[in-house]
Amino acid sequence: MRRLRAGLAVALLAALLGGCVGDPQASYCRAVERNQAALGEIVGTGARDALLQALPHFDDLASRAPRDIAEDWREVTRAVTRLQNAFDAAEVDPATFDPMSPPEDLSEEALLRIQRAAADLDRPVTRTALARVEQHALDVCGTPLGL
Repeated sequence: MRRLRAGLAVALLAALLGGCVGDPQASYCRAVERNQAALGEIVGTGARDALLQALPHFDDLASRAPRDIAEDWREVTRAVTRLQNAFDAAEVDPATFDPMSPPEDLSEEALLRIQRAAADLDRPVTRTALARVEQHALDVCGTPLGL
């Protein structure tokens, strides 16, 4: 009888621990908490390139996102990555880029690519996705991302 109880206790403990370790919401919420301070600092600077600075944090959260928010994270990271790629290809520093006065040596094609990528961030689907990931972090994890 004692062995049976001990066996049941071990099985129950393993099931409970296994559930915690594999819980995507819990893992995601830990990532939200881990990234929240850095995201708040980045956004708080008001820098022109704040979203680009936040991209590594977005990628981390997107990689851990549970199914119910994963598509929204894909949309956010896709749009921000597209803008980062446009700046990289143009060899332009996004922190100092002024769309009203672009660098003289910037090609028309590169400028158009940056403008399109920036406009992509302002699409309703991208703005909605950004709002959803923020709201999800608050509702599910109890932690605002500060976006």
